[in-house]
Amino acid sequence: CGLRKDIELLNSTAVLSHLGDRHRFQPYGLFGGGPGALGETFLNPDGNAEPLHSKGMYDLKKGDVVSFRLSGAGGYGPVDARDPEAVREDMADGYITEEGARHDYAWQAEPK
Repeated sequence: CGLRKDIELLNSTAVLSHLGDRHRFQPYGLFGGGPGALGETFLNPDGNAEPLHSKGMYDLKKGDVVSFRLSGAGGYGPVDARDPEAVREDMADGYITEEGARHDYAWQAEPK
């Protein structure tokens, strides 16, 4: 997944005009890269979560939380062609987690 952003309506009421993208079709990769993650939007994600369609108008009330989970980008090039040192640098810089490196790049930590 890409960025997650939660917005809480603190008072009164509002209408959400939602124009999301990539909720149904994953972002494509290029030159052998894998697809990115789908986007999702939920109303009240920590309670009775209600998935929202990517396009629509929604009435909100005080206390409602809308959670936007943006799609992730598609990959560029085959993952097995990625330099393991570049994967380590991305982990050190906080771009990816060790779990993500294992899942996406079949990365294995060097024995200590």
